[in-house]
Amino acid sequence: MLAENLRKIRQLNRLTQKQVAEAISIERSTYTRYETGDSLPTVAVLSKISRIYNVSIDYLFGNTAFPEPVFADSTGSYNAENLIYDASMSNLTKEEKEFLISFRLIRDKKAAVKILRKLAAQEKD
Repeated sequence: MLAENLRKIRQLNRLTQKQVAEAISIERSTYTRYETGDSLPTVAVLSKISRIYNVSIDYLFGNTAFPEPVFADSTGSYNAENLIYDASMSNLTKEEKEFLISFRLIRDKKAAVKILRKLAAQEKD
């Protein structure tokens, strides 16, 4: 079930095995073995994968039919913005997708946004 779900969620998000593997700092061939069921990822790797897709590890294993996003909004509830896939993702460039993957792996998102705003302000000058 895990292997099949990893493949499905990656394809749903229109990512390549290489993009996911790079985001979690493993070889593409290693990630391929996860999707074929020839190998099982560690808990640390599963944690990274769940953050990329904003789903629970239980969802990846098929223990629940609901994605149960890892990150809730400021009120503690889950909203439409936290869904696995948004149709607008299909229009993103490769670089934008890689950026979003990397951003989802950052734990201190407020600090990351602050840094990005500074960079954007510098680019305006």
